Amino acid sequence: NRRSESWIAQSLSAIVATIARRNGLTPRVHARLAGIQVAAMRQQAKSDIAFIADIGRRYDAVATVKAGTLILAPAGIGATAAGTPISGVTIERAMCAGGVDYTRKTRDEHDGVEAEWHDQASGQRQTVRVGGTKNARRLKRTYANAGDAQAAAEGARRRDARSGAECTLTLAHGDARLMPETPVTLAGFKAEIDAAAWLVTDVTHNIGNGGYLTEVSLELANP
Repeated sequence: NRRSESWIAQSLSAIVATIARRNGLTPRVHARLAGIQVAAMRQQAKSDIAFIADIGRRYDAVATVKAGTLILAPAGIGATAAGTPISGVTIERAMCAGGVDYTRKTRDEHDGVEAEWHDQASGQRQTVRVGGTKNARRLKRTYANAGDAQAAAEGARRRDARSGAECTLTLAHGDARLMPETPVTLAGFKAEIDAAAWLVTDVTHNIGNGGYLTEVSLELANP
């Protein structure tokens, strides 16, 4: 059900706990995220699940529901919300049906991120910066305070770093171990592909006339 609600001066842990309880779920928030204070955030005619997804995008986190638990964990760390590392998987070139679709950003991409926030005391907009300043990209939103702006800029910068290279491939024999955030080592491809640390961002398991296939999308793990 869609609902409208304002969340004022609450931690991410408290927000997730409230939403989990009213949906009959158990909350679990990674320690890195639990204490983050949200000055103000509006849930405008959105379902709780859609709103939690918004929170994930703002704070570079993955929001999921598994086995009756509402989970919020940092993206790109290859670990569960409890901090337990997810077991890695090695994918060799010979295991793939067809080639790998590999893309890498050019060097003239943004070198940093800027986020603006409204300073109530001065009535002026202030800017926080993460990374370089020569070709920084500016986030469209104006945040309520410096903390929210800093968190948004840091999250955006981590996302930029992970999306510096991406690849997709299909396993000729499906692998049920693969799920979002699974660390992956690639072997037998180009040297720069094999040398990178990868994480699963999306996975589709298909069973059809061609047997059991797994399509996997990968991005760089957080440095």
